[in-house]
Amino acid sequence: MLESRSDMIKDLLEDKIITAVEQGKLQTRAQRLQETITKANDNEKNMGSVLEALNKHKELNPEQKQLLENLEIYKKAFNDATQESLKNLKDIIEIVSPPSSTLNVFSSIQEYLLYYQESLNHVTEYQKFALIHILASGFILLCLFSLIAVFIGNSLIEYFELSRR
Repeated sequence: MLESRSDMIKDLLEDKIITAVEQGKLQTRAQRLQETITKANDNEKNMGSVLEALNKHKELNPEQKQLLENLEIYKKAFNDATQESLKNLKDIIEIVSPPSSTLNVFSSIQEYLLYYQESLNHVTEYQKFALIHILASGFILLCLFSLIAVFIGNSLIEYFELSRR
């Protein structure tokens, strides 16, 4: 009685620890996501100010060339920040969604069936009929072997008189 209660309490504590760890992971991922979004917004504002400065000038001088280089740097930083944001968002989704191996099995089966269907679309009618013929012959042979196994099993039961024991 006490062991079952202590085991139940232990299981509950383990579940709470696991959920606390998951929540901690989720909070850190959310903070990282917020930071990367802030970086992306800052870079976007910097790009806007550079573009405004470029629009004011008509000719390209060394200052404008420097502004263009800065724009390229901000653009690269913006792309990096958005990629990091997407990575953090994927991590959050992985943490929140429960792992399910059954979905992986069903998706692999579905992929196989789609591949098989696609390959059948590229086959001629005669090849389809030949495939149906081979499958039907295999099914008939399987049924025939099953009937033979039943008759042999019945004769063995009668020979060794297993039904009388």
